[in-house]
Amino acid sequence: MHFENWEELEKISPITNGNWNKDFLYEYLVRSCDGKFAERLDAFFMKHRNDAVLAGLLFDFLLDEAYSGSDCQKGAAYYIARLDKELLRNEKERRLFSVGR
Repeated sequence: MHFENWEELEKISPITNGNWNKDFLYEYLVRSCDGKFAERLDAFFMKHRNDAVLAGLLFDFLLDEAYSGSDCQKGAAYYIARLDKELLRNEKERRLFSVGR
């Protein structure tokens, strides 16, 4: 997909009816590496820095080999680093304990 400006990108909000859309979140993460979207996307993601579902999706992108080295993965890493620290601890514990099951 190609987006000329924030208004075009915003039309595919990754949150619809309170649920995250992984395909649209992917687009937001890819565009986060484009300077013309960075400021708006930073503001968007900061509003959701306490969202556990978002944290899970970001880690899914980060750890999925299919996205290795992509702008999506770079965006996911950047926004993971900005998540709430308690949320990060909880996500770490959830992932560590789910591996042993």
